[in-house]
This record gives sequence, structure tokens and C-alpha cells, in this order.
Amino acid sequence: MSFSAASSLVTPPAPRSPAIARLETAAEHFRTWDHSSGGGLARKAVIGQLNDVADLIKEIHPRQITQRLYGVMARLAKTAANMSWDSGMQQMAQRYYVLALQAGRVADDRGVR
Repeated sequence: MSFSAASSLVTPPAPRSPAIARLETAAEHFRTWDHSSGGGLARKAVIGQLNDVADLIKEIHPRQITQRLYGVMARLAKTAANMSWDSGMQQMAQRYYVLALQAGRVADDRGVR
């Protein structure tokens, strides 16, 4: 095996627990923000964070990390759904609700399912 072939097998380092904890905290802050001031203002920020989490999920991680990432995805998607609904985007809200349910199932997060 050549060096270039071997280097392509290296997976990026998994996010560490503090990084996952920060994502979980961010998801909770967005949910609180939505409940206190409505969804329109922070919707794009939530969707941006949701996209970042989706990118992390595409990488290979230990099962516990993957489950936690799906939990963050579920909470962010639920918040994005609420914000989309509040902004009059009912079809988009429905898509985010479905994503929240699917991610919650993978995360085994009964609070989202």
C-alpha cells in the first residue's frame, strides 16, 4: 500500500465530549431563544448549526458520539420546525419535524420522538 493510499484511510478525529456538550448547549439556547422571542430572527442560525451537525454525522465516530450528534440534530431540527412554522413556512416546518423524529429515533431520544 502506498503512502497516499494509507493516508486516505485516516479518518478525521472525532469531536470530543466537550465539543458535543457545546453543541447540546447551543441547541438548548436556540430552543430557549425561540420560546422567548419567536422564530424568525434565529431561524437561519439554527439551520446553519443543523447543517454543521449533519456534516459531523457523515464522519465515522464511536456509537456514543454518533448517538449524541443525532440527539443534537433532533433538537435543532425540532427548533427549526417551530421557527419555520412561526415564520409562515408550514411545508418547511413539516420537513424539519420529520427530520427531528427520524434523528430522535436514531438517538433514542424519547423527548423528541
